[in-house]
Amino acid sequence: MSEGDGAASFTEFAEALGVELEPGQRAFCRVAFDGVQVADLEGEDRDRAVAIFGDLPRMEPEAWAFVLGVVAIVAGGRSGKTYLCSLRLLHLALTVDLEGKLAPGEEAFCAIVAPKLELAEQSLRYVAGACRAHDALRDLIVSDTKSGLVLRRDDGQLVAIRPFAAAAGGVGGRGKSLVAVFLDETCFFRDANSGVVNDQAIFDAASVRVIEGGQTLVSSTPWLGKGLLFLLWKRNHGHPIDALSAHAATRLMRSKAHILAIVARAENRDPRNAAIEFGAEWGSASVETFFTDAELDAFFDGSAPPLGRSPQVGESVSFGGDLGFVRNSSTLAGVHQLEDGRVLLAHLEEHQPPAGGRLKPSVVCKAFAAAIAGQGGLGMVADQHERASLDEHLSAAGLSVYPAPSASDALIALRAGIREGLVKAPAPADDGADLLGRLRQQMVDTKQRRTLGDKVTAVLPEGLDGSHGDLLVAVAQAVWGLGRWGGAEVRAAKKAPGLDDIEARKAALRKPPQKEHWLNRRLGR
Repeated sequence: MSEGDGAASFTEFAEALGVELEPGQRAFCRVAFDGVQVADLEGEDRDRAVAIFGDLPRMEPEAWAFVLGVVAIVAGGRSGKTYLCSLRLLHLALTVDLEGKLAPGEEAFCAIVAPKLELAEQSLRYVAGACRAHDALRDLIVSDTKSGLVLRRDDGQLVAIRPFAAAAGGVGGRGKSLVAVFLDETCFFRDANSGVVNDQAIFDAASVRVIEGGQTLVSSTPWLGKGLLFLLWKRNHGHPIDALSAHAATRLMRSKAHILAIVARAENRDPRNAAIEFGAEWGSASVETFFTDAELDAFFDGSAPPLGRSPQVGESVSFGGDLGFVRNSSTLAGVHQLEDGRVLLAHLEEHQPPAGGRLKPSVVCKAFAAAIAGQGGLGMVADQHERASLDEHLSAAGLSVYPAPSASDALIALRAGIREGLVKAPAPADDGADLLGRLRQQMVDTKQRRTLGDKVTAVLPEGLDGSHGDLLVAVAQAVWGLGRWGGAEVRAAKKAPGLDDIEARKAALRKPPQKEHWLNRRLGR
């Protein structure tokens, strides 16, 4: 049975399955899956289709059928693209005309390819779930396992739908006749062994094996403006040449209130990332500003208490540092987490090496130990650089060194807290010449670079004096330490610590936070 033989269109198929297509999804499916030309639609369906595909002129039937062979889908998160493409795979498996297109005894084949096997298996679960839930489709199931679904169509032909992880060789079973191929989240394809981006290789290997009447679906939330999907979109959007290109923000595809609320929260929390994740805008591989002006204004709050604040009973303190003794400064930052969850920058110090000289590790480390112990801290977050010097002088005061994350992870934690409106620092002096002014400038000068694989890497500023954002790193590590270690809770004053108190402090360092921390919630831990 083929789509040209009176088979149900995709939208009719979805309705039979009980799937409610929202208006934007329906307009998308009528064009991309049912093959209705944009020029032939009317009313709101046409308006939505023009917004998704462009105002396409009517094409000759043969040319239109050719471009429908590959559908490039750039769509925002939560737009329903994976679910719809999964159901389209099932629809094609049941309706593409296989007469004379398979060798005797050959099994037709549909492939789902995703960056990781678990993601491809999720798409397979959508397909299998639709079959199990429908009486007529359930009767077609020959095999239903985690590794694939095999159906026997009404015409007796077998068709298998199987999941794959993106791999260097493309889709497994290269000699198979493919009814359809679904490449999901192609912007994040990368070979697990070599790390090489392999979207084009997989597309090349699979798309040429799709039989007449089938489709290759190339879909993803956008990331960087490069790679297979970007090139298909750039070459075809608004003027199809060798593919039909759809480009839709989440708001265009979805209309349900809870989805729109998710998008609104993301836009309020992180406008730049939301523009990519939900606005379907292509990201830039160039270096971008890490902290926005709005984030800097929110962080440096004129109502925040000045540096030197003493922690109160019931609050938690956390310290982070960045050590350098020759060209770089040694810096220490301390933050106080109030009982209402707010985090205040309370301590900031910097030791700069003299011209042509170097700092004495013992002097710097003793100063850090005195500052930390003076506020009831248990230790500081620091990287492995000069760890031996820190261990020696901090352990003598009953303090410990917490291993630091990467600078990018620490900065992301700091930015998360600022975006939540929880992390605050006092405003710098008007001339910006104080430590807070230097901190602000380092934040202004810090950049970020987006990389393939959904990663953001921080690029710290490097001054002529060799400094590299030392104050900023210390602050970020102090904030990160709250989420990772929980900080040290300030208790009522008591006598100077003896040996038992020092051992108790060390034992406390090994215990994870007992209460859920705002930073863990924000980062999804």
